[in-house]
Amino acid sequence: MHIFNKKIIFSSLVVLIASTFELTAAIKDGFYVEGTSSAVFSHQNFEHAIFMPDEDLNPANKNSHQRLGADFGLGLGYWYRLDSSRFVIGPHFHAAYSISNVNYRPDDSQNQKHQIQMPWTLSGSARFGYIISENCLLYGLAGIKTKHLRYTIKDLDNNEAPLARKKQWTYGLMLGAGLEYAINKYQHRIGVEINTTLYNSAKIKGSMDDIPYQSIISNKDLQLKLAYIIPF
Repeated sequence: MHIFNKKIIFSSLVVLIASTFELTAAIKDGFYVEGTSSAVFSHQNFEHAIFMPDEDLNPANKNSHQRLGADFGLGLGYWYRLDSSRFVIGPHFHAAYSISNVNYRPDDSQNQKHQIQMPWTLSGSARFGYIISENCLLYGLAGIKTKHLRYTIKDLDNNEAPLARKKQWTYGLMLGAGLEYAINKYQHRIGVEINTTLYNSAKIKGSMDDIPYQSIISNKDLQLKLAYIIPF
C-alpha cells in the first residue's frame, strides 16, 4: 500500500514538472509588447561658427558635452522561429521619451545659453536571436534610430528669453545585443539590452540676424535598456 502511494506521488510530480516545463519552454513565435526604462549616456560634439550678414564665416570653435539621462518607452515586435530550430528572427519597433537635456555656453558668447533637448526617440530594427536554454534568448540587432532635436538659444540678460529655436529630426545607425529570460508559465520575460547609435550631423542656423551662430551637432549615445516583455 505504501509503495502504491509512493508511485502515485512520484507520478504526479513527474506530470507537474513536465507540464510546467512545457508551458515555459523556449521562446514561442508571435507578437510581443514591452515596457522599457533606460539609462542613456550621450556624447555631443558642437562646432560653432560666427557669422554676420554679408560676411564670411569665422573659424569654428568646438565644444564637447556628455549627458547621462533616463528614457521610458514602449516596444512592439515579432519573433519567428526558423524551422523548429533554436534560431529566431523578427522586426522590432520602439518609441521612448527622455527627461534630460544639455545646457552650455559657447566660448565666444557669455551672455547666451544654448540648450539641446532630445525628448523623443523612435527606432526600428531587425533582431537575430538564438535560444541558448529553455527559457533564455540571446540576440543581436541592427537598425535605424531617429531622435527629435530641439535647439534653443536663450538671452541671459533678459531672463533667458528665447532668441531662436530650431526643431528637427536626426537619424543614425543603431547596433546592439540583448538577453531575454522567461520568468513564468505565461511566457512573460525580462530583458536587458545594450546598444549604441551614431547620428548624422545636424546643422542649426540662427533664425535672426542678431544670432550670429551656426552650429553643427554630431551625437552618439550608448544605451542600457531594461524591459518587461509580454507576448500575445
